[in-house]
Amino acid sequence: MTRRRLTILLEQAAEQGGTERVVEAVLRHWPDARVLSPHFRQTNVPAEAEPWWLDRVEPFALRAQRRRPLLTPHYARRIARAPIPATDLLLSF
Repeated sequence: MTRRRLTILLEQAAEQGGTERVVEAVLRHWPDARVLSPHFRQTNVPAEAEPWWLDRVEPFALRAQRRRPLLTPHYARRIARAPIPATDLLLSF
């Protein structure tokens, strides 16, 4: 049986709030899953608390120095239009 390719698409990888624990649980079952996320330099995660999988995150759709709340609709539109790499299953947070 062929193993399906899983891609995880995150709103923001380096944030604390609960999603990081869900991603860790998924990656335990799908260790070869691809993880995509927009990349923002500013984050609310202290360096000593970064998730172990953070270095696996591939930039997706945009790169920004920091988030600007007034531009959020533009970020969402850009992510929605970005091409998704070949995958069998897409899990989006």
